[in-house]
Amino acid sequence: MKDPNPIVNGKGILKLKKAGITVDSGILKKDIIRQNEVYTTFIKKKRPFFALKTAMTLDGKISTFTGDSKWISNEKSRSWAHELRHRYSGIMVGVNTIIKDNPMLTDRSTHKMKSNPLRIVVDSAGRTPLNSNVLDTSISHTMIAVTKKASKEFIDTVKQKGVEILVCPEKDTKVDLNFFAEKLAGRGIDSVLLEGGSTLNFSAIRDGIVDKVYSFISPKMFGGEKANTPLGGVGFEKVDDAITLSIEKVKRFDEDIMVEASIIKK
Repeated sequence: MKDPNPIVNGKGILKLKKAGITVDSGILKKDIIRQNEVYTTFIKKKRPFFALKTAMTLDGKISTFTGDSKWISNEKSRSWAHELRHRYSGIMVGVNTIIKDNPMLTDRSTHKMKSNPLRIVVDSAGRTPLNSNVLDTSISHTMIAVTKKASKEFIDTVKQKGVEILVCPEKDTKVDLNFFAEKLAGRGIDSVLLEGGSTLNFSAIRDGIVDKVYSFISPKMFGGEKANTPLGGVGFEKVDDAITLSIEKVKRFDEDIMVEASIIKK
């Protein structure tokens, strides 16, 4: 494939041709595009490639009605999820996930050399607890996206801990995710694994920044009208408004199923 970067686009092919070498392009086009999806998205859209990871029951729940969610997926699924973390430059969650689970958001894959992705928290009003694991920057770097609703005291305190703060404009009272995505690209973050809760997941889907979905499905059923689903928010009004995906891979981890799909209609 041609390099989508306009600085080098086609120059390598031209150099080979001038040297008398026959060059064919477009071979295994779909496979090559998929192999380079992070790079091409970063260059063409000037934002990171975003992948949304969810773990849900067979009836589409990510927690019980009480909020209990550990563990929906099995150990093999969770281990592979850490392999995903190893591949991405950043891991992003919403502040509610930080408050509820206090995750470390680190690469705990089997690789000897850990990737230490940037830990990203979307926190409009600056509600991240000051004893949160993500504020321990001796483990890995952390960035928090806030709006003007976050207090100066909160911003100054977390900055003293070595955390990066980015004040973003608001969209529907929350962080403008498209603005934030552009800023992440400017920092050199080319890919983000979104492990947010249902509210952030829907905002990211609605705002058109999600490119791929990894959905782990476990043979459990929770039921409950108040039990959370992978996408919360207000939802879409009509069937025709639905996000459409193309399934690329289905993989089993014992009894769990993982569906990998790319978004084709936003």
